[in-house]
Amino acid sequence: MNLTAELSLHVAEGQRAILRFSESAVAFSLDQVLVPGRFRAQGHGSFLVRRLLALADLVGKPVLTTARPIGQNSPAILARLVAYYERFGFRVTQRGLTAVHMRRPLGGEADGERSEG
Repeated sequence: MNLTAELSLHVAEGQRAILRFSESAVAFSLDQVLVPGRFRAQGHGSFLVRRLLALADLVGKPVLTTARPIGQNSPAILARLVAYYERFGFRVTQRGLTAVHMRRPLGGEADGERSEG
């Protein structure tokens, strides 16, 4: 089984924040979070991520993701993206130059707890 789906949130007329994900027999994969530029840093992406994590916890599966900036990439941008996911309990499993693989175990950890990765 490999189900793909998306969650979307209406943020303004004709504008949506979108989270794309997939589900396998053993885990969820958070594939992409897209928030229109003028609506970033307002909590829309975080709202969608929390919804996916609640679903994963409900069915008893961990969540995997790859932190990979869309467009311009730099070590600083990648570090900010990794820190963003760490807020939700994701932990680094493999670190590369342009992407970081991460895993959130079932139940995750409380917001604000971070590891050294």
